[in-house]
Amino acid sequence: MTKTKPANPNDPRGPSPPGTDPLDFRSELPKAPWEMFSQEARALGVELGQGCIFRFARYLEELQHWNCTVRLVSRAEAQQVLWLHFLDSLALVCLLEGEGPLLDVGSGAGFPGIPVKLARPEMEVHLVEARRRKANFLRHMVRALSLEGVWVHQGRVGRGGLELGGFPLVVARAVAEPLVWLQLAQGLVARDGSLFLMLGHRQETKELRLSLRQLGWDLAQRRDYVLPVVERRRSILVLKRS
Repeated sequence: MTKTKPANPNDPRGPSPPGTDPLDFRSELPKAPWEMFSQEARALGVELGQGCIFRFARYLEELQHWNCTVRLVSRAEAQQVLWLHFLDSLALVCLLEGEGPLLDVGSGAGFPGIPVKLARPEMEVHLVEARRRKANFLRHMVRALSLEGVWVHQGRVGRGGLELGGFPLVVARAVAEPLVWLQLAQGLVARDGSLFLMLGHRQETKELRLSLRQLGWDLAQRRDYVLPVVERRRSILVLKRS
């Protein structure tokens, strides 16, 4: 497995809020919606301490600020980040065995890799993002949240791209073509590793289910859930090599 140098908290690249200490969180947060967010995370099997909630609040603040110039999430989704992205990412946590490392391909604004890291600080996480401005945002968040054991890889995976492979845990959340991704992921997952495919209910087609074995994957486990507030049905498929 090839690694690149982890993001350096002292790295001057990328803007940071002027006069802001990465750990200088506000002493109090409004009870709503964070209290509900914490309760819904608990319902998914994830306990979030106060320090973790503060980091999620900082994450949301930075994401909304950057979203004005870098399209991290759509305008429609910007008001529902807690449920559509943060909580959806946390649904993965209870399915992850061991300490990683976890490879998050197509991380975008950091989902699910950064929320997983906040909930599981001992886990090594690698974030892959092809677009430079989004990769810069990821590096910025690594510094702003003082995250250790997080690597940001700018580029694409696959032929002619980043040389990454042998990961015990690989996840893809924002996948436009799951069947294409399943073929690509063969070179990323360790022989006894797990591939996590996070899907909306319309993405899990009959063709996808029938093609798993043909593409060299077995369905080992699945998790179905409904995101609160936005009422979206989601599934996580845990796949093993045949």
